[in-house]
Parts: sequence; C-alpha cells; structure tokens
Amino acid sequence: MEKYDAMKLYVVRLEAEIGKLRDQDAIREALLAQERRASEEEIARWVVAQERADRRAKMPGIGLGVGYGSSGEFVGMVGIVWKPFW
Repeated sequence: MEKYDAMKLYVVRLEAEIGKLRDQDAIREALLAQERRASEEEIARWVVAQERADRRAKMPGIGLGVGYGSSGEFVGMVGIVWKPFW
C-alpha cells in the first residue's frame, strides 16, 4: 500500500510539472504569435514606404547628397533628379 501511495504522489507531481510546462508553452506560443504579427506589420510598413519612395523617384525634383570624400573632407552635391518613366 505504501508503494501505491508513493507512486500516486509521484504521478501527481509529474502531472503538475506537465501542467506547468504546458502553461509555459502556451505563453511562448502567444508571445511568438504577437512577435510574428509585429514583424508582419513592420514588413508591410516597409513595403508601403518602398512603394511610396519608388513613386517619388519617378518624379523630377532636386537631389541633395552629402558625405565624406576619399581624403576625409566633407562634401555635398545638389542637382536635378529625373528618372524616366520606363
């Protein structure tokens, strides 16, 4: 009888541990789904921004470029930007 009670207690402990692990798994799945939605939203924002920039790039305008030259000096350039529609 004593072995039976010990086994019963062991089974209860295992079931409790399995319950904890299932809860942790559910939490991880929820966090993963949330992260996936956030990633998809971020990708959608980048796609929209790229499409907007692509449409703007096909229109004439004034371009400004700044940076550093090969000798380390600060350089800038201003010009007219135009990209053909084809």
